[in-house]
Amino acid sequence: MSLRVLSIDSASTLCSVAVSGFEQDFQVISKPGEKHTEVILGMIESALKTAQGTLGNLDAIVFGAGPGAFTGLRVACGIAQGLGWALEKPLIAVENLYAIADRALKNQENGTKILVSVDARMSECYSAVYEKDGTQLRQLSDTTLLKPEDLITVAQKHQVHCVVGNAFEVYSVEIPSSIQWISDIPVADASMLIPRATQLYKENKTLRAEEASPIYIRNHVAMTIDERKKASSEAK
Repeated sequence: MSLRVLSIDSASTLCSVAVSGFEQDFQVISKPGEKHTEVILGMIESALKTAQGTLGNLDAIVFGAGPGAFTGLRVACGIAQGLGWALEKPLIAVENLYAIADRALKNQENGTKILVSVDARMSECYSAVYEKDGTQLRQLSDTTLLKPEDLITVAQKHQVHCVVGNAFEVYSVEIPSSIQWISDIPVADASMLIPRATQLYKENKTLRAEEASPIYIRNHVAMTIDERKKASSEAK
């Protein structure tokens, strides 16, 4: 029997909700300009209704853990936590970059290496390198923030066969490259989280609601007062 899950992602400009394991799999994606907090609960209700599923019959709740937009990550994680507490269901956190790589490498040969990079705003990219290793992926580099112009250096260092993610479109001037770009997977959506979530569930790598948290690569965008004081004293 297929794993019955509700998957929620709001790490990028659009949020998405997917339901799998019931009468039919279904995903709904927000429209440009819609605020995640205003539409996501209605999307959950709509997705469950269309898939002919119920919250009570879920095996687990999946959320995109990031990296991604700070507020968006909190929305998906917070809703997953609230449902997990209320329904006493386990949560599964899936890294967004892993989900993108997993989809991109689905039909590639074993050993294929890929650089995943998505726009992090402020002229930076969330990036990581993965290698297909049987039915799973092996991460070859830390998930980190990079300047667009540094991506090709990373790609060459790890001898990747292809790249994927919207960073290669957003920063096409800064990162011209002849490396194959898988352009039809710009960011992760809720349905793309489910294959990895299924693996983690089978491996008993679930979370209690109180254990869940997003992945913050960029912890803050400005120095605190104490940090500014320290920097000022060190400069004297």
